[in-house]
Amino acid sequence: DYLWVNDLDAVMVVQPTKPSLNGKALSGFSDPDGKMLFTDIANLAKSKGEGSIGYRWAKPGFDEPVEKISYVKLYQPWGWVIGTGVYLDEVQATFISEAMKEAIVFVIITILLGLAVFLVSKDIRSSIHTLSDAMLSLSKGNTKSQVPLQGRQDEMGDMAHSVEYFREQLIENEHLAQQQRLE
Repeated sequence: DYLWVNDLDAVMVVQPTKPSLNGKALSGFSDPDGKMLFTDIANLAKSKGEGSIGYRWAKPGFDEPVEKISYVKLYQPWGWVIGTGVYLDEVQATFISEAMKEAIVFVIITILLGLAVFLVSKDIRSSIHTLSDAMLSLSKGNTKSQVPLQGRQDEMGDMAHSVEYFREQLIENEHLAQQQRLE
């Protein structure tokens, strides 16, 4: 959340979190791992004009250096290198936070989809069982009850209409058989 400026000779122009570095030559300054930080930054700016560099630096308000990646860009007219960076532990914390949010959304969606699948399969099983009972009753000659589920506007309703048609045909066949017996 801050910018710093050093020149191409690794002299700090402005460092808002460590003002004691302002105006100091830092060509011999190294991070805890021995990386010649400001010399490497100046060399990167000289060779490519801009780029990213990794190193360890203490967060504002802390003494212990942590991993950081900074982006630097040369402002050629003044020979200044302007840089800003991000601490990797903050990136990791943000990543974990976002991953947890995504995981929670995934779990909720999975539960909702699972519930929908369960309810649909329960409805299908129940409807098939109901139609199966109706067909078994018809096979035993019971034509008095209308076939259930005919009001549905789906495949189960279509099947119920077909079974009802079969029931009506059985009733008609029974009437025809009675007429033939009477004759």
